[in-house]
Amino acid sequence: MLVVRKKPSLERKSIALSDDSPVEIPAFSGGSFLELPKLQAYTRLSLELEFKIFGSNGIILYNGQTPSGSGDFVSLSVRDGFVEFRYNLGSGPVILKSPHRLQQGKFHRLVAKRYLRDGVLTLDGQEDVAGHSEGTLKSLDLADNMFLGYIPSENKG
Repeated sequence: MLVVRKKPSLERKSIALSDDSPVEIPAFSGGSFLELPKLQAYTRLSLELEFKIFGSNGIILYNGQTPSGSGDFVSLSVRDGFVEFRYNLGSGPVILKSPHRLQQGKFHRLVAKRYLRDGVLTLDGQEDVAGHSEGTLKSLDLADNMFLGYIPSENKG
């Protein structure tokens, strides 16, 4: 299960939350998910969220180029208790893995950024994990909707 908490005064192109909105914390377990419009992340992406987990593996966010899962994508997931920030610009995936395991049931703060080929992952304000995409491609072409919490079977490769 994954619980996501909104950050006060978070305003971005795709999703806007204000301090005036009622505070509701979405929780995801098993096959539950939110489907939202695609991210606007052609040259840059900045994601900032607070969440807690109740298991060692799961999807936080996924946005792909196609429903089949082929092509460009960006994802945040938990694998064996570690956060992974992945993206593929067409030259193969970049995988940035948090240096420390998440503590279950505790809120964690995650920042994931990408500018052209370069990516950075920061968890709980600790050391940054940085990497970059190989090759010459610099754009993230997303056409499908974004999913939070789970990827429905028709959107899996």
